[in-house]
Formats: sequence, structure tokens, C-alpha cells
Amino acid sequence: MNHLPSVVRQNHLTHYWWYRDEITSEPFALVVRYDREGEKKKFHQYQLVNGEWTEGAATPLPIYGLHLLRDHHPDKNIFIFEGEKCAEAAYHLDLTALTSMMGSSNATNADWAFLARYREHSRFVLVPDHDEAGKRYMQAVYREICRVNPQAEIRICLLPCKEKGDDFIDWLKDQEGCPSEWDGFQPIDEPASLYLYQAFETAIAQYSIPANEYFNVVAHTKPVTFGPFEPIEESILSVKSCPVHTFPKEVEEWLDSLSQQMQVPVDDLAAPFLIYAGSVIGRMRGMRVRRGTDWIEFPNLWGMIIGRPSLMKSPAMKAARKPLTFLISVAKKLYEEACAQHAGQLETWKILKKAKEEQLKKGISKMLTDGFKVDLQKLGGIDIEPEPKTPTLKRYKTDDTTVEKLGELLIENPHGVLLFRDELAGLLYSFEKAGRENDRPFFLESWSGKEDFNIDRIGRGSLYVPALYLSIIGSIQPGPLAQYIRGAMQGGKGDDGFIQRFQLMVWPEENAEWRLVAPISLVHLEEKIKEIFLFLDQLAFDPNGEPVFIEFDLEAQAAFDNWQIQLENRLRKDDLPPHMEAHLAKYKKLVPALSLIFHYLHADSRGQSPDRIDITTLRGAILWAEYLESHAEKIYHSGMNMVQKSAKSLLRRIKNGDVKEPFSARDIYQGRHWSGLSNPMEVEEVLNFLFERNYLMQQMVKTSGRPSMKYWVHSDVYKTET
Repeated sequence: MNHLPSVVRQNHLTHYWWYRDEITSEPFALVVRYDREGEKKKFHQYQLVNGEWTEGAATPLPIYGLHLLRDHHPDKNIFIFEGEKCAEAAYHLDLTALTSMMGSSNATNADWAFLARYREHSRFVLVPDHDEAGKRYMQAVYREICRVNPQAEIRICLLPCKEKGDDFIDWLKDQEGCPSEWDGFQPIDEPASLYLYQAFETAIAQYSIPANEYFNVVAHTKPVTFGPFEPIEESILSVKSCPVHTFPKEVEEWLDSLSQQMQVPVDDLAAPFLIYAGSVIGRMRGMRVRRGTDWIEFPNLWGMIIGRPSLMKSPAMKAARKPLTFLISVAKKLYEEACAQHAGQLETWKILKKAKEEQLKKGISKMLTDGFKVDLQKLGGIDIEPEPKTPTLKRYKTDDTTVEKLGELLIENPHGVLLFRDELAGLLYSFEKAGRENDRPFFLESWSGKEDFNIDRIGRGSLYVPALYLSIIGSIQPGPLAQYIRGAMQGGKGDDGFIQRFQLMVWPEENAEWRLVAPISLVHLEEKIKEIFLFLDQLAFDPNGEPVFIEFDLEAQAAFDNWQIQLENRLRKDDLPPHMEAHLAKYKKLVPALSLIFHYLHADSRGQSPDRIDITTLRGAILWAEYLESHAEKIYHSGMNMVQKSAKSLLRRIKNGDVKEPFSARDIYQGRHWSGLSNPMEVEEVLNFLFERNYLMQQMVKTSGRPSMKYWVHSDVYKTET
């Protein structure tokens, strides 16, 4: 397989590299490079998941060139470069070359542990780029190799490059035998390839030294710091105002009144309200987004309310839930009445069944007494009605449940269920708990509302969920969310599109001032809201138990098509960060889902056609999409700010004496549990950030055990405020 998957965009594509399985040589990951004139090069990662290619890097990051080790001779060198381009060039010179995905800052996130399976291959040559980033990358790789293969013979080859930032490709181009037209990507034919191979062999002999001599500088004094350090700045993006006017007049007035009475932003009420309405509509109604196609979307949405503690996030979500709570109470009352009626029916059925059994026994006894063969058909069997079916409580929501129980709820409630989590952080991090690792795919599949799902557990049997339809709402504080976002943006465990499914994420501006307001009577408005939700609750499947689909009218369809054209072209321009690109790509569900919800919320007030969505409704949905995009930008930006926050926090702790010079990364994360500095990946990112801005200097120090990277602080740090 060498053709590109359909998920890969072709526009501005320069080159691509397959990551292949070490045994089968089949591709399992892919890196694609894009170049646009006047802009920095960009790389996108893809991986094969359950037979489908999806965007995003695997965790841990894979190693490029794995399949070469199968036929590698143990007496020959394994070369490690920074980047697939250099590794591929070395491969074309008949060298075994490896590298890791996502560049120099992610060396420790790569799966170097696989080398433990090839300990007979103990000769390595590290070829760094000619800059500080290249040196740091090879330092990290050196430590990883030492960890998994302590007996390895590791050398570093410092090629004599002309310019800072030059790499192996640049060095090859400077050799006399290199073809002048070679662009660094294509293979080099003989005899040029043979000449460059010999030139590189000569360079290895001349310019390589043992890696431990290069990295293990004996240093116990503070190194010299050059230049002033750069200021560490954080920024919080502004967001658009909530388009609450898109709701029916009574709903808008109710939400505004609640907002004033509770002194909370109306965003914290409006976003949950939309999710509640969509969850009640459920799978009974779907949106056929384009006529004559199978493109359908359902109105289940995921959302989160973001804000500092004590800002009334949870009370706001619960206040907006009143009409849903009303439906829950009605369903409970109907269930209790049905149970009472069922009890009487069951008792009557038992009496009739017992009487028929007695009658049958007498008939059989008489036949036997008279010497006849027993003929049950002649006796009529036990001809009574089937046992009355036990009533089922209609469920609208659950607050905390296992995947297995949630599957049972969805089987009993094919219209769908809402998951309400007061604190969403618990859900986001629950997937990392032992035994719950497989819960994440369940939730990922439930977002579309279109898929079925099999749940198999030892000791619990198997469940088949024919319609996996889940809505989610919860609240979260900025700190835990920023930390989760940071991991997703780094290609960590959250980089699978899970966070992008929360399309109704709102982080509104805080009310500048709290004031005491007079009580506002909301009874007359709440009655109207209850009527709207009763109307939504009365929607039903078609006679075959299937969803009923509605469409745009002609004017709205043309407007939606134009909106989608603009969105698709925007996604293909490659000027969006990967996380925002993935987020906005899911707006192709968001806008139809919002259109469907607003259509039914306005059904009475506008007298709309029951199966056609008009242009006014679509415009409201698009307005919400624009509003939500501004909040998404603010939220993802908070993940980028997390490094700055953690850097400032570390500098404060250093000044307070919590960290003593010289210190290692381990001294910071081991046993500390400091926010944003709790694991090696976070700490290394912060230390590199401070090193690049001259707050820290680093040197490798020999110890009684393995060499350790130590850090010293710029003396002026103690004179500044952080």
C-alpha cells in the first residue's frame, strides 16, 4: 500500500513518509509535509485505527524505519537522525536509519522501548542537526537508548556544516559528488549514491566521538548565561456574546431572567438548554443534510461550561434543566401508575394460568384413567394471554454510570440518554484508570448517534446496543481543562478527537460585579418552557420504529451549501492549527444539529413545515457556530498558555527555595505533584521553554550512576517579579 488515504489533503503537499510495521512492513502511520510560499513548513500525522486512517499521532509516538531492523546486521551501525527527510536520505545510501515522529521536542514521547527487543544491535551513531535543538534531541535519544540497552556503543557524529540549523541533507548537498538538481527528497542514483556513502563513512571516522564523552560534561559550577531573558506573557482571548435572541421569545426571556437572578452569564444557561432540548428530541428526529444522499445527523450534542470555582456553573446548569426535570417527574409518575396497573394484571394472569394448569391436570388424569393416550392438542394446552410485560421507566439522563450500565440504559431507551456530569474532569481522566481503558471508544462512537456497539466483558456477558446515542453536559475549571487540552495538542492520550466533540464549550466573560437583585417571578415563563419540552417529548419514531428525517427547504439548502463550501475551503487552506482544524471539521454535524433543535423549539411560534427547516432557523444555527468558534479559540489558547503558567510557577518555586540549584527534571516532578509539572513530559517542555528564553542554563553532569542533565538559574531571575 503506497497510495495515500482519502483523509490526507493533497493541496500544497510536498512529500510524505510511511511508518511501517517491523514484522510485516505494512504501513501503520504516516507523516505528510506541506509547504506554502512565504510560510513555515507544516507536518500532519495520520494513523491506522481499526482498519481506518484517521488524523492524529499514535501514543507513544512511533519510530520511523522499524522494518529495517529485521534484516540489519548486528555488526553494522544504526543511524539516528532528526526528522524523516534525513532518515530517508540515509536509507537511500543503503544505511539503516531511524528517527521519531513530531520533531526534536518530542523525543521522550517516542517508543524507543522497542530497541530492547534488538539488544544484539548495539552500535548506534547519532547525527544531530547543527543547532541547540538538534543537540537536545540527541541528548534525549542518548538517554533513551542507554535506558533500554545499557551495553550499547553510542557515538555522535558532528558533521562540519556551514550554517546554523543545517542538517544531514545540507551536508550531502555540499559534497562534490552530490547531483546539483537533488531536492533532498528523491533517491540518488549510482554512482553518486556510492560516492556520498563513502564520503559519509569518512566523515564518521573523522568527526564522531563517543556520545558519553560529548554529553557527559563534568560540571559542578554554574555555567555562564548569555543575554537577557525574554518576558513570559500570557493572554486570554475575548469571545463573542451569546446569541440568545435565536431562541423563541419565551425561552429568551426565561434565560435572560434566570441570568439576572442568578448573576451568571446567560451562556452558562443557553448552552446546556440546547443540549437538554436535543437530548429530548433524541433519535426520533434526524436531519437529512442534503437531499438524495445518506448524509444524516442527529441532535445529540456535547458541551461543557468552563469557569473558576464558585462562579455558579453547576447551579446554572441545573436551573436550565428545569423543563427536563419536569419530564423526568412526569415519566416517574406514569411509571408508578403503570407498575400499579401491572401488579394487578400480573396477579390476574397468575390466577388464570394456575386455573388453566389445574384444568389441564384434570384432563390428563381422566384420559389416563380411561386408558386413552394423552392428547394435549385435544385438551387445548394452557391457552392464556402472554405474561404482562413489566413496565420500563423512560430515562432521560444519568449522572454517573459504567459503560456496561449505560449500554443497558440505551437498549431500554433507544431515543437516547443524557449524561450529566457536574465535574467533567472526572470523566475525562476516568479513561486512564485501570480496567476502564476501553471505555473511550464507546464514548467516541456515541457522539454521532448513528452507530451500534458491542460490549463484551468477562463475567458480565455481552451487550448489543443497536443505537449508541449519547448527549453530554458538564462543567470544568480552566486549570484542569487547560492541562487536558495541552496533552491533546502535544499528541498525548487526548489527541483522538475526543475534546473536539465538545462543540458547545463555553467560557464566557465573568460578570465584573455581583449585586443583589430583586426576586424575579418566572412561573409564567416556566409553564411555557414545560409546554415546549412536552411537545418535544411527544415526538415519536415512525411506525417501523425508525427515526423520522427532515430536510432544509430550497432556500435554506442553498444557504447551507454555500456555508459548507466556505468551511471546506477554509479547512483546506492549511492556515489553521491542527486542533482548530479538527474542531471546525466537526461543525458539519453541529450546524445541522442546531438547525434541527431550533426548528422544533420554534415549531409552534413560526408555524413551520414539520419536515422542512427554513432559512431563518439555519441562520440562527450558523450564528451559534460563529459564537462557539470564538469560545473554542479561547479554550485551545488556554492549553498553549499552560506552558507559560507552569514556567512562572516553577520560577516562583525556585525563588522561594522549593528547588535548589543545580536541579534535574526529576527533582521537579518526583513526589511533588505540582500543577502543570507533574510528569516528565510536562517538566521537560517547561524547562526547554525557560532554557530557550535564557532563564535557565543546562549541562550534562556525570554522577555515580547514569549521567544527568542539570539546570542552573539566571542570576537576574531572583531580582524580578514572576
